[in-house]
Order: sequence, then C-alpha cells, then structure tokens
Amino acid sequence: MQLQNKNIVIIGGTTGMGLSAASSFIREGAHLVVVGRNEHSVQEAGETLGAMGASFGIDKVAVCDGCANRRCFVGKPGVEIA
Repeated sequence: MQLQNKNIVIIGGTTGMGLSAASSFIREGAHLVVVGRNEHSVQEAGETLGAMGASFGIDKVAVCDGCANRRCFVGKPGVEIA
C-alpha cells in the first residue's frame, strides 16, 4: 500500500496496536490524526510520534463522544483510512 502523503485517522492510536500502526504509517510518509482517550497516553504518543519527525495531530476525546470525534476531522481533507 502506498501511504506517502496520505491522510490517515487512527482512533485508539495512542497505545498498543494503534500506536504501532501509527509509527508504521509515519515511516511510510503518511500524515496522521491520532485520537485517544487517556491524557497520559495521548501525551506519550505525541512525544513518541514527534520524535519520528511526524506530520500528525493528536487529541484526547471520549470514543463515545460523537461530537468530539467529528471535531477531529474538521479541516483534515482527504482522509484515506479511518
């Protein structure tokens, strides 16, 4: 899969498999929006991904909060994988 310059959203991307996927996508040249629900995990993921020279946004929201989740997509045109 070609991910160079693709826009990808990962909900639950601050730990475990989601963070691993985010790291892989960054290495492939993708731009990310990563969403998590735990403040500490969000901050740690931001530091990890930022150290990779990533183009990403990261936010803390409750997965069940539909309005907050929609805000993550505002101004992020061309989302390829969600």
